[in-house]
Formats: sequence, C-alpha cells, structure tokens
Amino acid sequence: LLAGERIEAKMEQRYLTKEGRSLWTELMIRLVRDKNGKASYFATHVQDISTRKQAEWEVKRLFEVNPDMMCTVGFDGYMKKVNPALEKLLGWTPEEIMAKPYIDFVHPEDREATLGEAGNLAKGARTISFENRYQGKDGVYHWISWSVIPVIEEEIMYGVARDISQHKLDEKALREANDLLELRVIERTAELGNSKRLLEETGRLARIGGWEI
Repeated sequence: LLAGERIEAKMEQRYLTKEGRSLWTELMIRLVRDKNGKASYFATHVQDISTRKQAEWEVKRLFEVNPDMMCTVGFDGYMKKVNPALEKLLGWTPEEIMAKPYIDFVHPEDREATLGEAGNLAKGARTISFENRYQGKDGVYHWISWSVIPVIEEEIMYGVARDISQHKLDEKALREANDLLELRVIERTAELGNSKRLLEETGRLARIGGWEI
C-alpha cells in the first residue's frame, strides 16, 4: 500500500502450506474510488507475519508462566495487563486490578514516592529496584521490589516485580535483635558504672583468664 492510503479493513488469517506448515498472514483491504469518488474496486495487500506471531506467542507464554510478577502499566495510571503471579500474590482478579488506578492499591505512606518514580519513568528513566507496598484483597500489604522499563512512544511501562515481604520481615527482626542487644549492653554498662563493682568484675574476669592485675 502507498503511504497515506486509507486501509478500510485489516485482519489476520492462518493458512496451511502444501508442506503442512502453519502460515500467519495479515490481510489489508483498501477501497479504491474513481475520479468521481465512486467506489471502483478493492485493493488487497497480504503480508506474512508468521515470525511476528511466533514472537508474540513466546512473549505471551513467558508472561503467563513466569514465576516473577509481570505487568504493563499505562502512563494514564492504570494497569493494562497482569500475569498470574501478580494475581496470585494480591488475590485480585485482573479485572479488579485494572479497574482502578494502581496507586489506589499502594500503601498511603508509599504513594508520594511511587508517584515520583512514575514521573521519572514518564520522562524515560529506567527503574532498577524500587520498593513499595501493595494491598492484597485480604487487606494485607505486601512489599514488592520493581524493575520497570518505559516505552515513551507507546505511553506504557513494562514492569517485573518480586515479593520481598519475607526479606523485610527478616530485616525487621534483625533490627529488633540489634536494638535489644544495644539495650542490654547499655544496661550492663550502667550496672558496672560503680568503680568498685567495675574493679571487682575486672578482677573476676582476670582470675578466670589466669591474668595478674
């Protein structure tokens, strides 16, 4: 077809070749008019799109079976597609997730940072690792780490995410253990604040170690 010509119809069709191979084609039909503007005939253009369809199928299969969470998000603030892994974690159906702005699912304390990150993505920046909390259907918030690539011309973002909730719990437990240890050190230091008791304690430790003071 010539540049600027109007395509009246476009459709994809699959055929079997003589060798039994499946062949995907894209058929484009254009109405041609005579010099008076009266419909004259239809011009058709057929293109082999088998390679493209195979690539689309492979991407679709990867999207559906990938254990990592994957989604596409529009610059309008709505998720356009989510894979089963994301659906399983949050408990929402794809229709429920895509019906509201994604920011509605984000923890209130994380929304400002999330919108700021989205603004950077809209300018073409890539996100390597961004963490925020998403609310599941049961009301529980899950910590998620995101890697996102924007495609400016399509006004869409492609995201891959992992649930890091357990990692966050482990970090919290470690911090609490360190805080408790520091508190006990402070308490113990206070107990040994009295010089006499400190000397006695030092002597006891020296005897245990076989040292002389």
